[in-house]
Amino acid sequence: MLTPITSRQTIATVVYEQLRAALMEGNFEAGSSFAISELAERFGTSNTPVREALRRLTDEGALMEGKWNSATLPPLSAAGYDELCLARQVIEGGAAELACGRMDAASLDTLRAISDAHQSALVSGRIEDMLAGNKAFHFHIYRAAGSGVLLEQIENLWLRSGPYTRFLSEKMREVLKADMTLSYARHHDHILAALAARDAGAARRAMIEDIAAVQSWMSRFLSET
Repeated sequence: MLTPITSRQTIATVVYEQLRAALMEGNFEAGSSFAISELAERFGTSNTPVREALRRLTDEGALMEGKWNSATLPPLSAAGYDELCLARQVIEGGAAELACGRMDAASLDTLRAISDAHQSALVSGRIEDMLAGNKAFHFHIYRAAGSGVLLEQIENLWLRSGPYTRFLSEKMREVLKADMTLSYARHHDHILAALAARDAGAARRAMIEDIAAVQSWMSRFLSET
């Protein structure tokens, strides 16, 4: 979460990076408001670097301009989430395809270890660890694709998906069952198998199916609210 800044790095950059990471990890609910003065107090800074960080996040589409020197997270929207998922399927599917020919045995072993930890957290109902493991699994693949441009686009999509991640984590506490757990984990198994076989087309398809599965859950949860 957010911590006071004591380094000599550009303060606005550190504020931005901390807020961005917290948003990507789903630490804030949709509709949350960020008052510049309150954030400045939490960070131990003046208002100026906080204002600059919020401006950057607003420009990236993660936040909306609020009233009285504040910014807010957009509300949840089924149509908005579907649009994000469509973009994710195109871009992250392509990244998985690129990574397929670049991951060596050591990188695949690391990915298997990440997957095992993720599935262990899922089975035991440790939602926060499961979500962290899911992110680690995906970004290990995306970094292996070797494209900084693609990685930036994926990070932006995950940034804008943050409120949905928070919403999903709360809903999953109520619905995790053995059959759903196995179904959810199977998608990562398919991705791993495709990468190990160096089957680029299968890697793309498996990644798209993984994103679509979560989208199906989210559609169900959003329809119930």
